[in-house]
Amino acid sequence: MRKTLSTFLIFFFLVGFAAPLHAMDASLPEEVLSAAKEGLPQFKSMIGKGPSLYGYSDSEELNRIELGEGFRIYYIDSEKLKNDPNSQNLLSLVYPSDAWEFIVTLDGKPKSYLTVAPEDGKYKVVSLGGDATDFGIALENFHRFASEKGGGEPILVKVGPLYYLTAKIESAELVIPNVGPGKAYLADGMDNTRLWEASKVIARLKELQKTPPRMKSGVGNTSLTKDTFLPAGDESSGIALPLTTAGVLVGMTVTFYLHIRHGRKNNL
Repeated sequence: MRKTLSTFLIFFFLVGFAAPLHAMDASLPEEVLSAAKEGLPQFKSMIGKGPSLYGYSDSEELNRIELGEGFRIYYIDSEKLKNDPNSQNLLSLVYPSDAWEFIVTLDGKPKSYLTVAPEDGKYKVVSLGGDATDFGIALENFHRFASEKGGGEPILVKVGPLYYLTAKIESAELVIPNVGPGKAYLADGMDNTRLWEASKVIARLKELQKTPPRMKSGVGNTSLTKDTFLPAGDESSGIALPLTTAGVLVGMTVTFYLHIRHGRKNNL
């Protein structure tokens, strides 16, 4: 129960689905932040029914959690990727969604996710749970390495179940994924211990975009829309729990992913 089938994960690479931990994103809308704050007691209540399923030892640990920073989720625009075959600029291929990923911290360290997105004209918590430990390491390492190169704040780019912290630093676009060394195969050999050139992500996406649907997934020709919000839990542990009526469980994974359809064009 600690890993996802690689064929299933490859499929999600083709589905599109910031500020340091000491401060919230200045562009964070107040209604989004309010929804996240209102969702934290719900987080404690629902996960308290079975804390071990979500990576918590007991209810006492849940009493120590706090709401961390929130990141707007960016997705890859598949049409831009397709129409610009020579692009090496990942930031030119992304667009901002209406979804925000918040980090839930335990004793100040990233522990879980809390996803906020619009539903029925109002921002709500649409998913909670998942393991944000590797994401926290990625974020810490990003800021450490970026500061050595003169700084740069990342945006959060979601590619399938993975997150890439992405920024232009000096003259290069650099990324760091939310996976540790033991799971680097999930990110085409990249991990959260260092910065990587964004062109490596683009090359992989272009390769996968050319792959026939049946070859991508092993689970049929399923397609997801651009505004499908998938909580990016660490594949190794924890469960992301969908909370809205629009939520649909996708695939047989340890971390469940939430679909929320909003009817835009298809995405990676």
